[in-house]
Amino acid sequence: MRKFKKESQTVAVAGCLGRIGTTTQAIQIVKYLSLMGYRCCYVEMNRSGYIDGVKELYNNVKEDRKVKRITYEHVDMFRRENIAEIGKLDYEFLVKDYGSVLDQSFEKISFLEQNFRIFCGGIKPGEINCVYDVLSNSNYRATGYIFSFVPNVDREAIKEMMDEKKDFTFFCDYVPDAYLYSSTSNQIYRTLLNL
Repeated sequence: MRKFKKESQTVAVAGCLGRIGTTTQAIQIVKYLSLMGYRCCYVEMNRSGYIDGVKELYNNVKEDRKVKRITYEHVDMFRRENIAEIGKLDYEFLVKDYGSVLDQSFEKISFLEQNFRIFCGGIKPGEINCVYDVLSNSNYRATGYIFSFVPNVDREAIKEMMDEKKDFTFFCDYVPDAYLYSSTSNQIYRTLLNL
C-alpha cells in the first residue's frame, strides 16, 4: 500500500508595521524548531530581499542551486518564488515571513491560510496604533502576538490592553542577532505552536 507524506505545518509571521522584528522572530522560530528536533525552513514571503542581503553580507552561506535553497547558520531559507521546491523536501514546519501588513504586497489571504498565525508588534506611540488596527480587524485571526522591546514593568499593562487576546500575548527579549537563539523564548514558541 502506498504511504502518503505527512503535510508540513505552516507558521505565518507578520508585523503590525515594518521594522518591528518580524524576520528576527521568524528566524528564532526556525532555530527553536530545529533545537526541538524538527526539520524546518524559513520562507521569505515578502519582497524585502532579506535572503539576497544574507548572501551578500555573510560568509559561510551555502547555496544549493538544484533545490534553490540558501543555508546560513543551520537555517535553510527559500524565496517565495521557489516554494514549489520545498514540497519535494521533507520539512515538518515551514516558517513564512510575510513582512508588514502595511506593505502593499502583503499577501493577506495566504497569511490567513496558514496553520499558525503570529503578529509582531511594539508599544511606542506609532507602533501601538498599528497593533490596535490589527486587533480591531476581524479578518486577522491570529494564534498569537509577540511584542518586542517591552520593559518588564510595562508587560502586565500591555496584556490588559490586549483584552481577550491577553492569553495569546507574549514578550520576547532583545535579540540583536537573529541567528543566536534566545532560549528565554522556549515557552513562547512551545505555547504558540502547541508543542
